[in-house]
Amino acid sequence: MLNLPKEKVIFAGYATFFMISLTKTTNNRLKDKLKTKSYTTRGG
Repeated sequence: MLNLPKEKVIFAGYATFFMISLTKTTNNRLKDKLKTKSYTTRGG
């Protein structure tokens, strides 16, 4: 009985960490896309 809640807590921690890392990577990709778009518009 004690192992189940601990596993749930660990799973929740991993899930939150995964979501945070995922959002960070997506935000970085969007920023890079915006940067490239701005550079291309300025250059062209």
